[in-house]
Amino acid sequence: MHFINFDKLHHAYCLEGDLSNLKTNLFEAFEKIGINTTGNPNLLSESFKTLGINEAKQIIDFQTKKAFGGEKKLIILEIENITVEAQNTLLKTIEEPTGDTHFFLIVTSSEIFLPTLRSRLQIQKYDAGKPDKDLSEHFIKSPKSERLNIIKKITEEKDRVGAINLLNGIESTFYNKIRIERAQRETQSFLETINKFRGYLGDRSPNIKGLLEHIALITPKI
Repeated sequence: MHFINFDKLHHAYCLEGDLSNLKTNLFEAFEKIGINTTGNPNLLSESFKTLGINEAKQIIDFQTKKAFGGEKKLIILEIENITVEAQNTLLKTIEEPTGDTHFFLIVTSSEIFLPTLRSRLQIQKYDAGKPDKDLSEHFIKSPKSERLNIIKKITEEKDRVGAINLLNGIESTFYNKIRIERAQRETQSFLETINKFRGYLGDRSPNIKGLLEHIALITPKI
């Protein structure tokens, strides 16, 4: 983990990339500096399909307890999705954890977090979860029928991260190709919808199919 200074740890990291590889690499890095990752009472490691408010409260409870032996307390969370309620619950704790407590949130894309939570994290990107620029441009240029074909795999697999990455890529393409302040009201409204729908994808059970099909119908060509 070459981006992390283990001599001077930040209180909260977001590691963005392949979930399994990042966790393996992080644990290897801990072992190299003498932190035991097996049977360590000061280390909490959990994986979540969806991290909800009850799980968030349990994490907070763990971090409030005093560490054994005066060691660092490490909280490693693999997160595929996290509810808005859980993010708001964790916000203050992640901003100001108890002394010598360090969070490592491992995600495919940091876009699953609300801006308020994301701003509290030191984000480290490891070349995964990035928007597919070519796919996004192809989506924008395609007729509505082809757009529905493009999103078919994402909707069938209920791929939340894939949906977020597609929205990010579409948004990025628009910002790169036009001057938003001079754009037509229709385009500005569309980008507001992109941002709103990205927030909906953070809900516990978002209607990915409905959201993306709506985007396929309203995306203006550029």
